[in-house]
Amino acid sequence: MSRKLFAFTDMSQEEWTERLRDLVKSMEEALGEENVVTLETYNILADRLIQSGELMGLIGGRSRLEEAIKLYEKVYVGHLKRFGEDCRDTLQSVNNLGACLLKMGKYEQALGVPGARFGRDREDVGYDSS
Repeated sequence: MSRKLFAFTDMSQEEWTERLRDLVKSMEEALGEENVVTLETYNILADRLIQSGELMGLIGGRSRLEEAIKLYEKVYVGHLKRFGEDCRDTLQSVNNLGACLLKMGKYEQALGVPGARFGRDREDVGYDSS
């Protein structure tokens, strides 16, 4: 057991990311895209992409942030469908999405994320990723 743990911690940043991508594919195949465990796996991969993207700098990191945005969108939509807009998990996922959009400099799109504006109408829960 400790040997496997040691090998796992010796992985490079890129190997970590690729292992997480493989895990996401396995979860999608085994459980489906809207399963809670799959959604959490998307979230972990998105967090990892942001972290590694920040280390890569502007050019290489940008594509990782774009990938993270797509994953956070899946997590948000999945949580919204499953738990509704007032669930803690839904609120956390929309926060992650908005923060990632801001990191990318997509300010207008970030303002379109539900809950991004104080005093929004309760009916305004749709999200347009365009």
